[in-house]
Amino acid sequence: PRLKSILSERYPHIPVTRILELGNLEVGTRTAVIGVLYKDMKLKPSIMDEYAKDRLSAPVVLPDKRVSECDHVVLEDLDARMRLV
Repeated sequence: PRLKSILSERYPHIPVTRILELGNLEVGTRTAVIGVLYKDMKLKPSIMDEYAKDRLSAPVVLPDKRVSECDHVVLEDLDARMRLV
């Protein structure tokens, strides 16, 4: 609510829209979307891998790097996620 009120004060002519409502806008309409940026990293280690490493006799091999060409960034609000390109 606080960020939305700040946006409304500074940019009263630009509405704040939820991700699910973006499809209802006309092409070229300016809008603001408030959410959390998240980077989905395919090579990021997970807690399940650590758990498996403790439980198995064979070691789990982790990659040397954490960044991949398959990584992507999403914007998430209370209703949905939207992949950013």
